[in-house]
Amino acid sequence: MDECSDEEWDEFTRQLAALEAEALAHFEARRQEDGLIALDRLIDLDDATIAAHVSMQYAFLIGYLADASRYARALDTLDRWDARAQAERGRPFDKPFAGNAGQAMILYAIGKTDEAVAPARRALEQGVAPQGPIPGHPELGKVGPLPEELLHRLIAIADMWDEDELGPKPQA
Repeated sequence: MDECSDEEWDEFTRQLAALEAEALAHFEARRQEDGLIALDRLIDLDDATIAAHVSMQYAFLIGYLADASRYARALDTLDRWDARAQAERGRPFDKPFAGNAGQAMILYAIGKTDEAVAPARRALEQGVAPQGPIPGHPELGKVGPLPEELLHRLIAIADMWDEDELGPKPQA
């Protein structure tokens, strides 16, 4: 967001919080499309200002729900976070589980299976880590137990599926 007054900034941040709350309410009521529309509107407000977790959650939901109509937008949002981090810190954005898993599922779905392997493996590492990524705060950022379907999907995308051990490879 460009330069603005304190009052304009306060109003803008209220809008961001309201749209995020609206999206969450829709998802809790199992109205997925309405939730995604609210997230789309949130990203439309100002992609440079929204919290990283919104972009990561968006990518995860788009990948998990296999919403092909939003694949490009989700990947673009992740790419912009990587570009910002690269410019500011000299390295890509350190994505949490949701960002890595979402990126992997989307890349795999659009046929970029080789590119999907690394984020899928990072997501699996994060998903099974015994503690979160912040030293001294073992629960902060820790991923809860992964549902078996999601775990199997990520293992298949990560090209780590062992048919002898796990049976036929699932559809990723």
